[in-house]
Amino acid sequence: MLEVETRARSTTTGALSLLFLAALLVLMVMHACWLLFTGDAAYAAADLVLQLVSLVLFAVWSRSALGSFLNPPFMFISAIYFWHSTFLTGYYLSSGPMFQFTGDVFNYGEEYVPQAVALVSLSMAGAIVGSVAGYLIPLRRATTRRLQAERDVSPVAAWLFFGAILVISLAYLAEEGPKTFQNGYMFLYNEAPDTPIYRLWDATSYFGVLAILMVFQSAKSFKQYVIAGAMTMLLVFINLLFGTRSMPFIYALTLLVSIDRFVRRIPFLALVAIAVIASAASFVIDHTRGSGLGLQILDFQRTGLSIDLFNIFWNAGNSVKTILRTMEFAGQSGLWWGRSFFDALLSLVPTPVWTTLGLSWNFVRPSMWLVDNSNDLPVGVGLGYSLVAESYVNFGIIGFLIFIPIGWFLGRQFLKGERGRGHFGYLHAFNASVLLALHMRNDFQTYFRTIFWGIVIVEVLRSRILQRRAESPVLVGEPA
Repeated sequence: MLEVETRARSTTTGALSLLFLAALLVLMVMHACWLLFTGDAAYAAADLVLQLVSLVLFAVWSRSALGSFLNPPFMFISAIYFWHSTFLTGYYLSSGPMFQFTGDVFNYGEEYVPQAVALVSLSMAGAIVGSVAGYLIPLRRATTRRLQAERDVSPVAAWLFFGAILVISLAYLAEEGPKTFQNGYMFLYNEAPDTPIYRLWDATSYFGVLAILMVFQSAKSFKQYVIAGAMTMLLVFINLLFGTRSMPFIYALTLLVSIDRFVRRIPFLALVAIAVIASAASFVIDHTRGSGLGLQILDFQRTGLSIDLFNIFWNAGNSVKTILRTMEFAGQSGLWWGRSFFDALLSLVPTPVWTTLGLSWNFVRPSMWLVDNSNDLPVGVGLGYSLVAESYVNFGIIGFLIFIPIGWFLGRQFLKGERGRGHFGYLHAFNASVLLALHMRNDFQTYFRTIFWGIVIVEVLRSRILQRRAESPVLVGEPA
């Protein structure tokens, strides 16, 4: 009886939050259009508040409908807000002294702040609409029957895949660790080694996300979960020694969502505590890696600083500068009309193949284009990039429409994961959302290959399993 009442309350909460969310999205889109029309920065603060409230309402709905805050659509939409609006929110609402320090955020394109805020609002709205529609529109009966006929990922394939990623990481640590630890973080950042093991690690490291998801999905006992968790933490530690925040973060986030989805739900308060720890860890790594790598990365005392938990919002949120600079530079040189996305498709073909065919292609990377046009950067310093900015440099304001199909993909694949036995939809949705949670601040070309080949790997596993099931005789009492 209690379970029925709890489910009823959850359904009611989800319906109400979705109703309020729909009304808020209409208001936010209208206000974003007003910002685009007026270009008045005085209205930007209101739009930032609407973004934050819509994020909270979507969190409530997605928790009710999808069972957890750690769901792919919410992770994706949170990443849009986190990487583009946290600094501006603090700046306009005067949250603290650090948000008054503009640094290089407003060196270019300050007059485009209203348009940038509006573009982020429209991108969030598009992602929310796509995600909700992808999840709520029912699957066809034939699709549901096919999903229910699937078997789990092969444990052997999952562990071999994960083992290969771990072995490559250990070999990278043994070969490149001593040299890198001696030279420091900027040496690795500006002068990446051109060795076979580094190239192999660089080409395969992000596939660790899919490997972790696969071993947790295929694990059948508590012992296997513990081994998978321990091996994942080893991957986190190996990458931590090199002073990078990206790889430890992405592996740790994958571990978190794997536990929450395949082992046991993580309570909300535990998620808050983990977020605080992650913010502290980010601050520590950012300040210790300048003095040395290896185990020295853990020695925070010598910095003489106190941990600042709000620094991560300044540090991450200033990615909005890529949008501001893009708007200014694109206004001078014109839009690309899909060039960078087309280049990302061509990049799926290895360069040696192009060379063998006697063809060459001048791949344009928006992050390099941004640096080439920015005269305020020291030599060797980069800015990263942004999927929101890349949507703009290609198609202008209407570029926000690309967030609708991405949201649809995440919501749809999550629904397929819930309806299927093999959970291949979960692998698609979580792999893409975890990668996007980090790479929202990067060129599309950088991570598109990983997501594409990840989809191919999952679909190959799915087709082999279905083929094997179709070829095997149906036993008495076994559902066909």
